[in-house]
Amino acid sequence: MNHNNPEIRESLVRLKKDANINLEWASTRFWEYLFRHAIFFEAKWVISSQQPPTKEANDTRRVDIVVERMDPESFETILFVEVKKFDATQYEIDQVEYQAYTAACAYSAVTGKPRVWTMTSIGTKLRIWIFHIFSEYLIPYMPMGNGLGAVDEYIDAIDDWELLVAALTYIKNNSTPPSALLSMASSPRPEHAVLPTNWHDNEVHQVDAYRHSHVNLERDGRLVSWSPDAQPGLAAGEHASSVDSAHDPVPSWLEDTSSYERYDAEECTRIVWGQATLHDGNVIGHKVIYWNQDVWETIFDRDWKRAFVVVQGLPCLASVIMAASGRILYVLDADEDESPDA
Repeated sequence: MNHNNPEIRESLVRLKKDANINLEWASTRFWEYLFRHAIFFEAKWVISSQQPPTKEANDTRRVDIVVERMDPESFETILFVEVKKFDATQYEIDQVEYQAYTAACAYSAVTGKPRVWTMTSIGTKLRIWIFHIFSEYLIPYMPMGNGLGAVDEYIDAIDDWELLVAALTYIKNNSTPPSALLSMASSPRPEHAVLPTNWHDNEVHQVDAYRHSHVNLERDGRLVSWSPDAQPGLAAGEHASSVDSAHDPVPSWLEDTSSYERYDAEECTRIVWGQATLHDGNVIGHKVIYWNQDVWETIFDRDWKRAFVVVQGLPCLASVIMAASGRILYVLDADEDESPDA
């Protein structure tokens, strides 16, 4: 595995030193090297800098790094990365997080894809987020926490190497954020974030309007008529992929639910996400707490599976997991959170 290669690790330490004394270009160089050599090293992965968030001809905005998967007949955007220099101010941290959110909104507006991974970095410190169209702002995935623009809630790529590898490996294996993660709490949106002069946030307002109105909403958040010329889930110039994610093999609104098991909510335990991110080797996990109970469990994100949970006679799309305690834990899909409490 490339992430254990001592030469790569030594090179990253050297690049980190450079990133911590220079401007944003040095931080971007650090991340490009890490992605290409330690994580996304197979030929199917495309790591590009200064790419537009959409493939629209008139999009002049540029995202610092974009990770795409290239299959024989498909391209899929996996991760948007926005970077600031190591000594970024609070203003700049708010800005870089809002840039990542704006890029994801733009991608969603053009493709109809309701969720995508994003990452922000301050030098070699990072935070991984989930964009979901029905969340007010970015969902902090790794590390978790309630802070907005809080550099102390970022982790360092070198000092927290194993956790970083576990998180990026999970993204590599789950190109679309799985449904189970969408019930994590989002960060509050900054009130006064200002984009760079060559950026605009038109799509942020479109996403807000769509979320607030739920116009043409289907049960799992399909963006019907959001982009009539685009194939759902794909940007102009992107093509359908036969495999989207290990947990969600196709966009969730196209899920084949015929093989899903059914679980009785009375025999399972609903959970709420805690604020702790952990790992066991290269496997990432989280602490969760039982719904309305002060009982904690450790779960590993790769073990979630899709199912129906029957709540007061109503089958609800959900994600379930077998915990170490032997209990079946579940979270309802984000758009079914108003279902009767289990």
